[in-house]
Amino acid sequence: MTETGGYLPAKLDKLGRAAVLVVDMLNDFAHPEGAYARHGAVCDSFEAIVPNVRFVMERAQLAGVTTISAHQVVYQDGAGRSITGGGMQATRPWLAEEGFRPGSWGSELIEALPRAVIRIDKPRASAFLYTPLDAILKGLGTETVVIVGCYTNQCVVSTARDAWARDLNVVIVTDAVTAFDRRLHYATLESLRPLTVQLTTAEVAGLLSAE
Repeated sequence: MTETGGYLPAKLDKLGRAAVLVVDMLNDFAHPEGAYARHGAVCDSFEAIVPNVRFVMERAQLAGVTTISAHQVVYQDGAGRSITGGGMQATRPWLAEEGFRPGSWGSELIEALPRAVIRIDKPRASAFLYTPLDAILKGLGTETVVIVGCYTNQCVVSTARDAWARDLNVVIVTDAVTAFDRRLHYATLESLRPLTVQLTTAEVAGLLSAE
């Protein structure tokens, strides 16, 4: 494909100063005992991306590229009721009472993944909104953000668009992101073609090794 809707697709010859951003690979999203599973919200394709996310993280760390994990959190008041659930809570009303609480097991990375160098908590879909991510990336001198995680049509797309709006090169690792609905997964990736470079795990690993 040479263009999408009249736009040329994004291109990238090398990563430059890069950071790998791991979005929402959390127990409450994915573990059988996590909040989503307890309420019947199971993403069947999640497990398939775990080895690829792990491989990208490990290859980045070997290459000296900073890994950052972004963790969905829902802050609560003194009575334990959500105060930051927002639109997420509107469709998952049980979040008013439980799930993604800061410091909880549910808001931690799944055990199958290595710990990231830097961890940030995010109360909204985008890893940039109400977080220190922008300042962290500026401090690192980051030129390119490599995004892995979930979910493609929610937190991944929100983060990718906000990164692009900050004039960062954005790489989405297509076999290391996923969504509940595969149609939405592919449609979201297609909509992002003018803004993001879309590579496989193997392609990204090769670029990381070349840095």
